[in-house]
Amino acid sequence: MQRIVESSVNDIRLIGEFAQEIHQNLAEKLRPIPETQSFTAAEIAQLNSIGEAVLSTATKAKRRITRKPEKVFELDVSDRVAALMLKFAIPVKQQSFMAEMSLVYVISRLEAFLKDYAREMLLARPEMLRSSNQMSCEEVLSYRSMAAVREALANREADGLGRGSIDDIAVYFEKKANISLSNFDAWEAIREHVYRRNLVVHNRGFVNELYRKKTKSTSANGQHLSTTMDYVVAAVENIKGFIHYVHTISLRRLRLNEC
Repeated sequence: MQRIVESSVNDIRLIGEFAQEIHQNLAEKLRPIPETQSFTAAEIAQLNSIGEAVLSTATKAKRRITRKPEKVFELDVSDRVAALMLKFAIPVKQQSFMAEMSLVYVISRLEAFLKDYAREMLLARPEMLRSSNQMSCEEVLSYRSMAAVREALANREADGLGRGSIDDIAVYFEKKANISLSNFDAWEAIREHVYRRNLVVHNRGFVNELYRKKTKSTSANGQHLSTTMDYVVAAVENIKGFIHYVHTISLRRLRLNEC
């Protein structure tokens, strides 16, 4: 079980470090415009217009509660101004993609840890296997030993756990092992990380009623959540701490020897 903890924490740490490295590389593309860059008076006016339009759009976005596509503004700019805006806009969007992808990967690794850890708990304490788990005589006889049967049942139960929500997993640990995941200091943050990942994967990062209900968020339906690298770094630290908490409390409650 210690091996699962160390492997999971190490993977999550590496994901976070890799994401930050890529984020920094993208940030290099956002360096200030060289002083030698010269623009005409007309182009400077175009840049000012873009800045005003962006600020106006940001203000409207805070009030908008629908996701209906709409054209916010159009500007007639020179090729040089357009190239400059693309130079800055593309890395910013790439940073957003990197943060969201990193969050997805980190949460997937957390879920894999919880499933693997539950499986190891069941193997270490086979009496915890649910009595409702059933096998036909034919299936039982296909295994060479009772240990193999127990392993198959543990795999089946853990796989089922992997298809549940983070709240389902919390209920499972509470009922199965008398372990309250909600006692972890940053439990609500863990839940928010998971439900935000669901928004990124299934709803392009736009808030829906399920997210609002599960996280008690005050964000409006249809509002887009900005997932930054700072957010991902905080999530990585929370999840690493959570994994250690699960292991520590499990050893204590189930009186398991580290293995």
